[in-house]
Amino acid sequence: MRPLRISFVAAALALVLSLAGCQKTWTVDFTEAVPEDLADWGGSTSWNLNDEPETGLTVSEYNITSPIGFASDFTLTLYMRMDIDASDTASFRIWVGDSDSDYPEHYITCEFDLAGDESSEEVLIHEDGAGLEYRDVETRKPIPGLKDGDNVFKLSKKGDSVRITLNGVAVSSFTALYFKPAASYVSFVTDYDSNVDVYFRKIRVDYTGDPVPL
Repeated sequence: MRPLRISFVAAALALVLSLAGCQKTWTVDFTEAVPEDLADWGGSTSWNLNDEPETGLTVSEYNITSPIGFASDFTLTLYMRMDIDASDTASFRIWVGDSDSDYPEHYITCEFDLAGDESSEEVLIHEDGAGLEYRDVETRKPIPGLKDGDNVFKLSKKGDSVRITLNGVAVSSFTALYFKPAASYVSFVTDYDSNVDVYFRKIRVDYTGDPVPL
């Protein structure tokens, strides 16, 4: 019986390793990047990279979009830094969509408005699908988990279940009704009316399946 038991253990271990291998990671550290590293990114935008050493990426007016999309489940992690208070507020958007448009046919977007002013700040979550009505998912005020300095934004999608957090604090959890993209590309921008720059320092996506070039 011992050889049989060993074979069962070996098979179980092989299964665990194969399942673990299904998850992949794509990441870019903007604090160490050079402009050539963003040559294949999409969007029609003006951006600056490390104007001061190791500050990261600033994006203004129009979005920048990841060069690959994710066709199955994924967790997006976006590391940001902003110097904010009640007088110096940040307004910016982060979204996943089926193209590099600022308003693609399928998208889930998080709009952060007046971040830093607790009396006025809010984050609005929306979703849309091709030929369907725009859906307001949720509005949170003040913004849960927001802080001056470094912030970590996460958006996880598993099937139709979506969970969004900021610095580990829950922002929204919902079932997507309209968002049915062939692949999800990541976009972000600092809005024109923001009083401060948002420095996007690093992006990481843990995903299953195969990446889809933009």
